[in-house]
Amino acid sequence: MTDTNLTSPQTTVQLLHDLGELHTRTLVSPLPKQPAALGWQSTTGAMAAGFARALHALHQADPDKAQEITDWFQGPFEDEGPDPEEHTDWLERVIAGGDLALMEKWVEDGRRLAEASRQATEERETADWEPLRLILSKALALGTGAPWDAIRDRATELAAIADSVQETSR
Repeated sequence: MTDTNLTSPQTTVQLLHDLGELHTRTLVSPLPKQPAALGWQSTTGAMAAGFARALHALHQADPDKAQEITDWFQGPFEDEGPDPEEHTDWLERVIAGGDLALMEKWVEDGRRLAEASRQATEERETADWEPLRLILSKALALGTGAPWDAIRDRATELAAIADSVQETSR
């Protein structure tokens, strides 16, 4: 985001400006084609917008409390940004009301979604590379069902042969 003087604390107005900039940047094309990246970018934009609106309302009602939150936040890329462990403790204490089962459910939901995203990405990448695998498999005289490791092994063999031919022709 914009360069700020790191020797002085960020003001709430500066943080609101940075959040507005972040939100706007997440909407500008070209947007990522990879679904997970687009999802994270969309989530980031929505969170920046929501945080900006809530912080602005708080700033109107209680500027000191808004500055306290601004001091705590300092952006996710600053040297002294939010401490994820402290924030997780706060979530457990305040939002989940000490319900460790609820916190564990959130963690398990996150793991399940991350695993589903990983599998979907692998399936899409496999589908994207399948035509190339078939072409290389045929070109290297391995048939049409050769796995990637067989293709790599054959390419390595051919590279070694090409090197020795080149060496003997000198």
